[in-house]
Amino acid sequence: MANTKQNLTFKKDRRVRKRAEFLQIQNSTKRGYSEHFLLTYKKEQEASAKPKTRFGITISKKVDKRAVCRNRLRRRIREFLRIHQECIAPGLAVVIIAKPQSVDLTFSAIAKELKQLLIKLRLWLPKS
Repeated sequence: MANTKQNLTFKKDRRVRKRAEFLQIQNSTKRGYSEHFLLTYKKEQEASAKPKTRFGITISKKVDKRAVCRNRLRRRIREFLRIHQECIAPGLAVVIIAKPQSVDLTFSAIAKELKQLLIKLRLWLPKS
């Protein structure tokens, strides 16, 4: 029985980590809205053979005052991105901003809404 498990980790090179990068991506004109999320993105300047899409997640205190709730939402969004990272167009820097109503969403509701948003923005790659 062959083990064909993919490497589905979400390493630091797949994340937007610096405030200046977050602000630069958030100020880009490419954005999409859904009921609970705002997604902004821009094309990366990276010239590698296999470009990767990097993700950043912003959840302010306006969403919920309690860090526990904000972190739970952040983990759920990150898990969706980790599982579906190969289905999202390569070579982008993406920032997902949560709106205040998003704190009570289940994982399945988050996954459904983010997938629909990515399809709407034509960033979702159909599986071949």
